[in-house]
Amino acid sequence: MIRIVRTLCVLVGCAVAALGLPRAALAQQGKSDIEVSAQLSSERVYVGERVTLEISVNGSRSAQIAEDLSIDGFETEYLGGFPRSQSFTSIINGRMTQETFEGIVYQYALVPLHSGMLSIPPISLQVQGKTYQTPPLVVRAVQASEDPNVKLILETDEQHPYVGQPITLSLTLGLADGTFGADQIEFVLPAVKGPFQVVPPEGSGGGANQTFTILGQSVPYVEGRTVIDGTGFRTYSAQLHLVPRRNGHFSIGPATVRGRLQTEQARSIFDRPRMRRFVVPSGGLNIEVRQLPTEGKPTNFSGLIGRCAVYTQASPTEVNVGDPVELTVRVSAPLPSAVDPPALNQQTDLTERFRVALEEGKTRLEPGARVFTYTLRAITDDVAQIPALELPYFDVDSGRYEIASSVPIPIRVRPTKVVTAADAEGRRLSPRSASAELHNAAGGIRHNYGLDRALVDQRFTLAAAVQSPVVMTVLLAPPSAYVLTALVLITRKRDSDGARKRQRTALIRATASLDGDVDARAIERALRTYVGNITNRSAETLTSRDIADCLESLDISVPMRDRMTDVLNRCEQSVYATLADDDVQALRNEALDVLREIENQRKKGRR
Repeated sequence: MIRIVRTLCVLVGCAVAALGLPRAALAQQGKSDIEVSAQLSSERVYVGERVTLEISVNGSRSAQIAEDLSIDGFETEYLGGFPRSQSFTSIINGRMTQETFEGIVYQYALVPLHSGMLSIPPISLQVQGKTYQTPPLVVRAVQASEDPNVKLILETDEQHPYVGQPITLSLTLGLADGTFGADQIEFVLPAVKGPFQVVPPEGSGGGANQTFTILGQSVPYVEGRTVIDGTGFRTYSAQLHLVPRRNGHFSIGPATVRGRLQTEQARSIFDRPRMRRFVVPSGGLNIEVRQLPTEGKPTNFSGLIGRCAVYTQASPTEVNVGDPVELTVRVSAPLPSAVDPPALNQQTDLTERFRVALEEGKTRLEPGARVFTYTLRAITDDVAQIPALELPYFDVDSGRYEIASSVPIPIRVRPTKVVTAADAEGRRLSPRSASAELHNAAGGIRHNYGLDRALVDQRFTLAAAVQSPVVMTVLLAPPSAYVLTALVLITRKRDSDGARKRQRTALIRATASLDGDVDARAIERALRTYVGNITNRSAETLTSRDIADCLESLDISVPMRDRMTDVLNRCEQSVYATLADDDVQALRNEALDVLREIENQRKKGRR
């Protein structure tokens, strides 16, 4: 009886709550206040163990919040903002309540750097023009202890590197013999991302599944064995590269590894293996980063450190002036993935003979080297070789700057022959050789026939004359010659009219192509096309020196020729150093001024 009464009370309470549900839902929908809260994934963590800070904004899908948080005692990392929509319904003492969340959640990863009660101060954020603050939080960080069955070793191959010198960082996880593996492995390595650039190792390691995630990079590991204090361990070693950004004294670590260790196997199919949680620290590292010396530093030093070498290969090696030559540059270095494209535009012995352009997207990594592809175009036909390329680098062994050089490549450049309409008119057929060898006809001289069918009617008739090739040639040759001459004259007049039209509209077309958003390549193309139109030459084959010569032939002043050359050089240099939007706009305005001034000088010269 008592159970029946309790059941009836619960049912009555649910019915009453259901009748009041629409009003509660409407009240929640009409709520316009913003609610900001914060919570931690755990309030007790180990030093070096990651904890997640979650900041919730209920009532708005957007907020302004700092991505770079600086909290004493923590290393922080912004994980991003995520929209969230959820509803909670609960029944307490027969009373139903409903809570909804419509907003956005921001997450940060916090890593305690030392033990103790660490405070997280209020964090400010802007929502719909108003400032809100999260409540303060406290994290209790405890020091991780040693584990006899799990070891973590942190090592480096260089503790006194130079700025920009790659060093190798090794993390080795050891599991004692007698254990049966581990899962949910997570590494935390604080105090690295600020002073160092993290570069993942080359290659894919032992397979897609044999990797650790360290500092956000998927790093392959290698299995092995070692003995520590008389105990055998199965080891899992991973390596990645760090490049110091600035000089100074830096402490790396201690690193921390956490996961689950399997201590016993399942005894039957109905049992589960015995697992236990572990958090193990490593030792720390002290790195003293040295500044590169200024004495003997080349002006074109690009930051390469370590023993380097450069090799080149060209194809084809027999070309005309202006034809493309593909130059492959292979740079051998200690860390090829960090090698930047060599600045060939700074090597005057090359740029005086060739136009140089880096082929974007044609860069690849090879074992121990990085390969770049350039396109060269010879400026004149007196070029005999592609000169040796020089690549300055700093040798850490000798402590001096050195220069790696390639071997010059012989090349043959032929002058370009431009065929004109006059050449086409003067073309003649080669006369048949007067000393052609005579051959006897097969069978000798035919004998005479005595039959009537051997007689040929030689009387003149109009029908026979029309069928004769000789007569037809005599009749048709004069009108054909007149028609051919007329076609040549019409073609020459059309070409001449087209050339004059291109000259008249050259400035209009050039300025039109520079309207709107343009880059340095478009500016260079507009200048070359303009010069090609006013000189009746192909813009594609015009080099900077050709353009200067063309302007000189038009009696353009020396200052204007120099300004044109300067703008073209700045456009070509943008291939190797990206220009800011303001610099591109200034370059475009300078090009327009040059075009208008040259056009004015051309008009004055025609008067």
